[in-house]
Amino acid sequence: MTKVKTAFSYAILILASFLSAFPLYYMICGATNTSIDIVRGRLLPGTHLLENFQTLIATQNLGRAMFNSFRNAIIITVVALLVCSIAGYGFEIYHDKGKDILMSILLLAMMLPFVAIMIPLFKMFSAWKLVNTWIALALPSISTPFLIMMFRQAARSFPHDIIEASRLEGLSEIKIFFTMFLPIMKSTYGAAMTVTFMNAWNNYLWPTIILQDKNQITMPMLVANLKSGYSVDYGMLMLGVLICTLPTAVIFLCLQKSFANGIAGAYALSEEEFCRAEAELELAVSLGLIGQAGFDALEQRRLQKNEENRRKKAAGEVFYGPCSFTRPMYLQYELTRFRLEFALPSRKVRDSGYCPEITEAQKRTFYQENQDLLTRAQGDLFSYEEIEAVIEKRLREAAYDRLVQDILCQSETRE
Repeated sequence: MTKVKTAFSYAILILASFLSAFPLYYMICGATNTSIDIVRGRLLPGTHLLENFQTLIATQNLGRAMFNSFRNAIIITVVALLVCSIAGYGFEIYHDKGKDILMSILLLAMMLPFVAIMIPLFKMFSAWKLVNTWIALALPSISTPFLIMMFRQAARSFPHDIIEASRLEGLSEIKIFFTMFLPIMKSTYGAAMTVTFMNAWNNYLWPTIILQDKNQITMPMLVANLKSGYSVDYGMLMLGVLICTLPTAVIFLCLQKSFANGIAGAYALSEEEFCRAEAELELAVSLGLIGQAGFDALEQRRLQKNEENRRKKAAGEVFYGPCSFTRPMYLQYELTRFRLEFALPSRKVRDSGYCPEITEAQKRTFYQENQDLLTRAQGDLFSYEEIEAVIEKRLREAAYDRLVQDILCQSETRE
């Protein structure tokens, strides 16, 4: 039964892969064949790629279209990410009922099709004398409800303790955003950048209306021009579509992991952080703290924890932490718990055989070698007796890090 199920799964995956890849293959073959070969249904690569390219650049301003499309897409992407991330961050970090109402109104705007506001926008930009400018093209796209909602959801997983600590250190709100929030939310920015760039690059309807000067032509407009006229050169058309597709394909391939993590609300981890989290989960199994490693098991524990907290809240019981953990929040909760249970070991951790015994000599050596870390605000040292427990905790944390590093080294060796 298992073999049949596996074979069926592979068959579905192969079929889906074929259906996804065939249009690209057909487009590449078409770009290398003549129009007559394409009409006849030829499915093999030809030798007319250079000929089709020469015809394309002779009849269309390809260089200008590429420049305009890249300029518009890059400007819209950069400005939209900045504006929408600040808005989403503000909606969540400075949360109140008024902002919830405003966010609800913004989300309702997602239901309004762009066609419905296109004519009012055109009349407004015409009155401002902004027709045929990239400003008129970009303004409707730099603040979208979808991106604001996306960054707002990401801000919910951002640890508020970091914000409070940064404020105590004297950082301004702008510095907290750019130095704390922005680096941590890399996967969200990657997903938002992919979506925004692809939408800006592929946008056809609004540029066709607002950009009436032929020098403002974009790649989708150029491809549309190739289909006009009494006869269509399908080889040149396929090449134009292929060239138009390549930038978005490259962007998506480079950022596909960030896109998947950001859209799915995953764990917002870099590849290095992801590997370390896997190693810590594996160590927790060895310590007897959890029954199963892996992110699927982690998700099951998160759902169970959320359900438990909801029951306690409904019953009026006291509990610590949020009522509902997001995925990044729960991952950090578990990793912090593992480290604390190792640093202050329970009987279960001691019985695992991984917990080292910290000797008196080790603690005194640490005290002598790290006196710069053990100084009071007035400049005098803590005595050894005052911070003996803190030193033992630091030594156990170092031992924990070594065990995690050993697991990472073993994984690299297996690969």
